Amino acid sequence: MRALRAIFRLNPPSGHADEPSVTSREGSMRRDHDKGEKASSGARRNLDRHVSDADAAARRDSCVIAVALALAIALVTRYEVTTHLREVVEVLDVWQLDDLLLIAALAAVAIVVFSMRQSARLAREVALRQEVQDALTHQASHDPLTGVANRRLLFEKAEAATESMRRQPDSLTVVYIDLDVFKSVNDRYGHEAGDELLREAARRLAATTRSADTVARVGGDEFVILAETTGVDAARGLARRVFEQLSIPYQIDDELVAAGASIGVATTKDPDVSADRLIALADAAMYRAKQSGRGRVELDVVGEDGAVL
Repeated sequence: MRALRAIFRLNPPSGHADEPSVTSREGSMRRDHDKGEKASSGARRNLDRHVSDADAAARRDSCVIAVALALAIALVTRYEVTTHLREVVEVLDVWQLDDLLLIAALAAVAIVVFSMRQSARLAREVALRQEVQDALTHQASHDPLTGVANRRLLFEKAEAATESMRRQPDSLTVVYIDLDVFKSVNDRYGHEAGDELLREAARRLAATTRSADTVARVGGDEFVILAETTGVDAARGLARRVFEQLSIPYQIDDELVAAGASIGVATTKDPDVSADRLIALADAAMYRAKQSGRGRVELDVVGEDGAVL
C-alpha cells in the first residue's frame, strides 16, 4: 500500500490561477480603505470556497479511483476487499465506509458487466473466424458450381476408403459418369442453361447415393461416385440407379430436353488396388461406353494386382 499512499496523498490545489484577479481588484480600491478591506475579505472568502470545493472534488475523485484500484488489487491478488478499503480510507481520511462499499459494489458490477461483454465479443469473433475457416476449407475441397466434392477431396476419400478395406473387408466401387447431353444444351441454350444442367445432375446424384458415399465433379461434365459396396451386384445396382436418374429429361427454358449418360464402373475387394488405379479403370470403362454409342453402362471387376477380371 506504500505505492497507493504515495499516489493518493492529497495536495491542496494552489490558488495561483485566481490571484491576479484578486490583486487587481485590491489595487483598484486602495483609495477607499473600508471598501478595499471588504472587497479583499470577499475575495479571500471566494478563494477559500473555491479551494474547498476543489479539495472536496479531488477527494471524491481520488476516493473513486482508489476504491476501484483497491478492488482490482483485491480481485487480482485474492486479498480481502474490506482490508484494502480500510487502508484506502485511512489514506484519504474519509470515514464513510458504507459509501465506499457501495461504490466498490457498483465497480464490481461494472467490471462483471464489462467482462461479460468482452467475453461475448470474443466468442463472436471466435465463431466468425471459425465460420470463415470452415468456408475456406469447404471452398478448397468442393466444386463451386455444384457444391459436390472436387477432385482433391475425391482422391483423399478414395485413399481413406482403401485403408478402411484393410481393417474391414468390403468392396470399393467407383462410378465414372459423363453427361451425354451437356455439350448440346450448352451450345443451344447458353452457358447458364449448361450450368443449371450440371447443378441438377449433381442434385440427382446426391439423392441417389448414401450420405457415406462421395459425389465429386472432376471435369466439365464428368462426375464420379465413390461408394463402399457389398459386392458386384451392389455395384451394378448403384450404376443402374444412377443411369435411371440421369435419363430423366431436364426442363430447360420451359422445354423438356432428352437426357442420358455414359457410365463406367470399377469395383474391387482387394485393398491393395490403389485408388488411382480404380478411378483410372472406371474412367476407361466410361470411354468404352461412349464409344459403344453412349447411354450405356460398362462394368469392370478388378482382382488382385489391379487386373480386370
